[in-house]
Amino acid sequence: DPVAVLAHSDGFLYVATTGDDRIYRFNGNGVGAPVTIFNNIALINNPQALLEMPDGSILVASEGTNNIVRILTDGTYVNGIPFIFDLYTNSISDMILLQEPP
Repeated sequence: DPVAVLAHSDGFLYVATTGDDRIYRFNGNGVGAPVTIFNNIALINNPQALLEMPDGSILVASEGTNNIVRILTDGTYVNGIPFIFDLYTNSISDMILLQEPP
């Protein structure tokens, strides 16, 4: 049940799924078996959107935990706390990063 796909600057594709609440990494061309990089439903449950941050980390909107968490491309959960958690983070389906030009 893929719901979000991120073409990351590291050349891999990252896919969030709701059926098993995981984040997978695929080769950039989509060929081959995926690698599960994140599988902890207490932190990410029903992921809905993925976004690459300028430092290469990934934000994951998690509908089941009503937050946005930050992970590294190896699946490491960053800082041990949600990146964003408030009343408005329970139904996010898309995210976009807007940066001011240099």
